[in-house]
Amino acid sequence: MSLKNAVDIYKRFEKTKIGHFSATFIFPIILTGLTVFLRYRLNLSGMGDNYLLIYFVIIICALLGNMFSGVFATILGIFTLEYFFFPPYHEIFFVRNHAFQLSIFFLQGIFFSWIIVSQKESSISSTEQRDWFMNVMGNIDDGIIVTDRKGIISYMNSTAENLSGLELKEAIGKNIRTAVEFLDSKNNKKININNLYRKQVSNDFSSNMILNKKSKEGIPIDYLISDLKSGYKKNELRIIVLRDITERRKVYEKLREDEEKLKRLTSSSVIGVYVADLRRGIILEANDVFLKMLRYSRKEFEKRKLTFFDITPEEFKNTTRNALEEIKVKGMVNPYEKEYLKKNGDKIPVLIGASVLDKRKQTAIAFVLDLTEHKKSESYSSRLASIVESTDDPIISKDLRAIVTSWNRGAEKLYGFREEEMLGKPIIKIFPKSRIKELDYIMKTLSSGEALENFQTKRVTKKGKIIDVSLTISPVFNKFGDIVEISVITRDISKQLELERQKDEFVAVASHELKTPLTTIKGYEQILKREVSKFQNPRMNLIMENMEVSINKLNRLVGDLLEVSRIQLSRAKFASLRFDFDKMVDEIIESVQAGEKKHKIIRRGRVDYKFIGDKFRFEQVLSNLLNNAIKYSPESDRVIVDTKKENNKIKISIIDYGIGVNETQRERIFERFYRSENASQKFSGMGIGLFISSEIVKRYNGTIEVGNNPDGKGSIFTVILPLRK
Repeated sequence: MSLKNAVDIYKRFEKTKIGHFSATFIFPIILTGLTVFLRYRLNLSGMGDNYLLIYFVIIICALLGNMFSGVFATILGIFTLEYFFFPPYHEIFFVRNHAFQLSIFFLQGIFFSWIIVSQKESSISSTEQRDWFMNVMGNIDDGIIVTDRKGIISYMNSTAENLSGLELKEAIGKNIRTAVEFLDSKNNKKININNLYRKQVSNDFSSNMILNKKSKEGIPIDYLISDLKSGYKKNELRIIVLRDITERRKVYEKLREDEEKLKRLTSSSVIGVYVADLRRGIILEANDVFLKMLRYSRKEFEKRKLTFFDITPEEFKNTTRNALEEIKVKGMVNPYEKEYLKKNGDKIPVLIGASVLDKRKQTAIAFVLDLTEHKKSESYSSRLASIVESTDDPIISKDLRAIVTSWNRGAEKLYGFREEEMLGKPIIKIFPKSRIKELDYIMKTLSSGEALENFQTKRVTKKGKIIDVSLTISPVFNKFGDIVEISVITRDISKQLELERQKDEFVAVASHELKTPLTTIKGYEQILKREVSKFQNPRMNLIMENMEVSINKLNRLVGDLLEVSRIQLSRAKFASLRFDFDKMVDEIIESVQAGEKKHKIIRRGRVDYKFIGDKFRFEQVLSNLLNNAIKYSPESDRVIVDTKKENNKIKISIIDYGIGVNETQRERIFERFYRSENASQKFSGMGIGLFISSEIVKRYNGTIEVGNNPDGKGSIFTVILPLRK
């Protein structure tokens, strides 16, 4: 146990009743008895030694107890000296010479006790004051940093620790200039706080300073630097008080923003504002917008004192009087429509609302909105509604819950439902059961602000007939940019689809019928080629080769037409067998490369996966893409096939260095029979290969995309197929 702990324990004990009694009476008796014991034990015979022992007892008692303890020890010492140390021993005779010595001893004992107790109380008071000061400083809301004249930190309270990000033990002994960073809030430059120490000592707070918190954003503060007078030395210490004004700044900023808003409102290019005297009806102040509405200049307004009734048409004067009565009673008037007169006598429709500004002075502020454009818009909307109602095209609108809000005559004619049968009803009423899930897709697409154009689907009429329709579905926005309604324009494409179906049937039959004679011609061509080769006539051999190329091209064309027809009529058959995907790619590359001398087909990557599907169909896709890449890059000498597996998908990219595909072509390149004007002039073909490839990939829930070659020339066709278990 340390001495400090022992003293603390004794102090707590001394404050109790038993401890106080012991310090006053028992300790003096015990210590006095101890001196007698020591006197005989050490065989001390000199009077100086005896007095010294008794003085020791008095000092200890005064130090541990109080003034009374010292006095009691002094009196007890007198009797001890007389009884034990002055002859005759063991008797109490206060003889004259002893009495003088004991009187001096008594006065000295009282003096020593007083001195010790005074010093002790002074020390205790100083400690308590220091503790009180530290407690107050620790709980004050402002940050307190105490330094010497050179700026060396000796103390900082908890608030200062939080503001600066420094702990007290970390800051003590450091110069405030290096320990804490202060910035000028005007130019964000570092401030040498020691310079402020020399220049600025006052009793008022100063601002425009930022305290950079350790590793965090700076804190705006007010600060005060003052001398701290201590003891006999003046100006020994300096104190800096830091006040966090973040919240005050926020309040000021809010007030400033409110002032700016009011300023913008009064100077707005949309809302007219004026202040008026309610008793006399005179307009006292007006912003430029209001004057512009009425076609008055600022000089004309100031020269001529306008009243409410000067600028109000006769038919609206009673309305104005009623509004004045309402504002006097309620303190405000709800916005209402009226008209004002311009300087030239023309009328302007307005929406006006007002509120009392000062009851004592009977002034009010009014806000005026020009409704001219709004009235024009209402007229336009009315005409537009009339056009929509009279058109034969079915036009429907619905809210964001898919509830019908308008149903024109064209919709009645197509679906058979009257307007009153559909208004307020869910649009899903005209959805076939198999198409109900479409609604979620449509609403999700429209909620992002996108429109759906030429969306082909099926709908059901009142009689239960399923019809094919093409929909243009668009979101309707309000002036704030929020979607408020959905517009649906419908086209009945049943007849169009039937014609296309008949055309596909015809193409299918024609293609099928052409297959047989083509097969025969191909056979005769092979026989004729063998016979001609016997004559070893180069010209005849060249003719036979050209004939074979033409027959093969015609055969592929008829085959593609037949394939398109099967796909359109949903007659195409797809096998479902497991095959090695990498091997299939290698075989197609080898097959195409065998007939191609100029272009080198480069293979990159492998997927190491056995795919389940129709191998022949995937060979069609890859063969089409490779042949296109070669055909549309005549100036190049290479085509790259890149295959990889990632995120449970197979990606096959065909990269060429040819003419490329522009943005317009990308949107239509996979359509049936589509060929760009540029390509059709330079390259042969019917534009069905990519359509067939796209349809095959779709059957396996895959996608086919086209983009630009990152090398700057050519294009990339990428087929993405989900892995099938």
